[in-house]
Amino acid sequence: MRTLVFIILLFVAAMSFATMSIAEDNRSVEDFFRETMNDMEYLTYKDPDFGYTFNYPSFFEKEKVDGYGVGHVQYAYHNGDVNLVMECKVIPDSVMKGKKSDFIQQGIVENMEDYSYYSHYVKRKNLYYILTLYYPTGFKKGIYRMFTNVQKWNPDASQYSKKLQLKLHR
Repeated sequence: MRTLVFIILLFVAAMSFATMSIAEDNRSVEDFFRETMNDMEYLTYKDPDFGYTFNYPSFFEKEKVDGYGVGHVQYAYHNGDVNLVMECKVIPDSVMKGKKSDFIQQGIVENMEDYSYYSHYVKRKNLYYILTLYYPTGFKKGIYRMFTNVQKWNPDASQYSKKLQLKLHR
């Protein structure tokens, strides 16, 4: 009889411990994301045509976007209401007349009030390299590390061919 009572008490104690161990996670999606980003591993993309590089979170996936040409790439993460996109492109400096050689631009995405963008423009020779992060506006604190990567970004563009430069100017 004592053995049976002991087994029942042991079972109740084990169940109580298990229930407390599987406590519900009450963090907001933004808080959870911020904590996850602290330890996130980053991968590096190197453009085969222009030689620029940029780092993106390892859980982002490369997306194929119709109409993107040479020097244009996009990596993204989509999960329910969370959509994060990193896009990099190269454009001729003639499109950006009167702009500085290196600047940051940020704001609300047109026709998408809940989304913002953060872009870093870097001029090399007669081309602009542009790295942009698109994110839900409420996630700004949660993706601070990504902002820092965009802000400190240096495309490290290697020599590119004159053929590619001519393609961009068309």
